[in-house]
Amino acid sequence: MNQEHHIPFSNMKCDYKHCFLCGAPLTEENSSDEHVIPSWLQKKHDLWNQQLRLMNHTYISYRYLKIPCCKPCNNTFLSEIENEIKNASVSFEEFNKLDRITIFKWLLKIYYGLLFKDMSLIADRKNLNRGTIVSKELLKKYKMIHEFLQSTRITMHFHKEPFSLFIFKLHLSPYNDSRFDFHYTDDQQRTQLAIQIGEIGIILCIGEDGIISELMSEEIIPFQQHTLHPIQFSELIAKVFYNRARLITPPSYLLVNGKGTSEIISHLNSFRGEYFTEFKLKEFAMFFSHQLQKFRISFDDIYFKESDLVSSYLYNQENELYLLDKFGITLKDKINQH
Repeated sequence: MNQEHHIPFSNMKCDYKHCFLCGAPLTEENSSDEHVIPSWLQKKHDLWNQQLRLMNHTYISYRYLKIPCCKPCNNTFLSEIENEIKNASVSFEEFNKLDRITIFKWLLKIYYGLLFKDMSLIADRKNLNRGTIVSKELLKKYKMIHEFLQSTRITMHFHKEPFSLFIFKLHLSPYNDSRFDFHYTDDQQRTQLAIQIGEIGIILCIGEDGIISELMSEEIIPFQQHTLHPIQFSELIAKVFYNRARLITPPSYLLVNGKGTSEIISHLNSFRGEYFTEFKLKEFAMFFSHQLQKFRISFDDIYFKESDLVSSYLYNQENELYLLDKFGITLKDKINQH
């Protein structure tokens, strides 16, 4: 790890003249590009020419998702984490053995990298005066995210895991097309993301000290014992994302820094004695329908206004777990067909 004296937030640069991670000025000798979605993952899922939708509702090819990085950060600190993730992503079982902090760092780089890329693009190409998708002022609000990211290059001690992390095993596409085995979605307003890489499905909430994990543990654990269809993963993403949206008081963080080390101490306080707003099915349905867009399922398809009910791909009418095969057929129905 780098043993330089670390000054919080001072290395956060929002331009292409500095390393996005350490803030060092970039020259011809030390400059490199860091792929937000790593090259090995693009190759594995044939993403090179596929496109990702940005915050301004335009699209960018995955191969152009690059951010400025100095060679020491890219080739040493980030490369070490990348290799761990790549080697473990061969199966759910291997990935699940990884250290949770390593997974957190890797996803944090993707999340922050996309935020940085959004900031650098024109919000409305028809009106250049509108500025960028994410202003520098808004990006500064994510300075704690950037500070967490410094754990990739300096020694950083978290007094608590500043995140909730959920990992699931998913069915692969029945059509043997690896492009359908990758998916990325995030909620930048509430600092959370989800990603599918092959049979591995991951959901991460950043900066909430595991509160969502504690809230949902009893509900989540049964689904971590089975292989899920991607549409079920989408429902779990919606549940996690919505519960995070209901969180009234996120933790605050105190940074104590020394030479080459950083201590991050969190504090959670609710003046009203409440941590979550009321769970409302219609609000949840909005989150759920957003995740179902890739299946061409709309809000009106899943929400029933008169009864205030939401369809589920996780539970049947008896509130029993659905077990689906890779085609989306319930295993119980499949058995009855034979």
